[in-house]
Amino acid sequence: MFESPGRPELMRRYLEFLGYKTAPLSVVFTASSTKICKGATVSFEPVCNGSPTSYQWSFEGGTPASWEGPLPVILYETTGTFSPSLTVTEGTDSNTFSLTDLITVDNCIGIPELAVQYFRLFPNPATDLVYIELFNANNQISEVTIADLQGRILMQKTVPEDDLRLTIPTNRFAPGIYLVVAKGEGWSGSAKLVIY
Repeated sequence: MFESPGRPELMRRYLEFLGYKTAPLSVVFTASSTKICKGATVSFEPVCNGSPTSYQWSFEGGTPASWEGPLPVILYETTGTFSPSLTVTEGTDSNTFSLTDLITVDNCIGIPELAVQYFRLFPNPATDLVYIELFNANNQISEVTIADLQGRILMQKTVPEDDLRLTIPTNRFAPGIYLVVAKGEGWSGSAKLVIY
């Protein structure tokens, strides 16, 4: 009798009849990333119980610092650890949810990949030789520089005109990762080179 299949529904209706909320307004949220590099964005998405009519976000260390609406995208340009917060409202009810130290922003170092590639580097990884070949015959390479990841220039070479493919001996480089920068008239491009 006390554990009948319809009992939970009967209790919910009885409590609602007496004026008690059986499904109070509540909210949590998710972040697309929690560890990011300075200058990156994070998307947030609320998960709610109830039907909120208002979303008020607060983003410590973020740009913008506040957001009204359900789906913010926030830019973080300062390093540190930050705590986002969301308050939802439905009529006279409201609920606030915060996650302390959720977002960690670091000064990341690395070699950014360029959207436009002017040349290809092959074979990569390499052992004895590497070739640099232009994608566009209208571009000319005027200078090639190879540097290690500490920024030391290991090779700098001026390239004769009309050379669409350049051969570079790599057997004198130690195994590791290098940055190859090729420059021409009005353009420059870079690529990672792995030597093993």
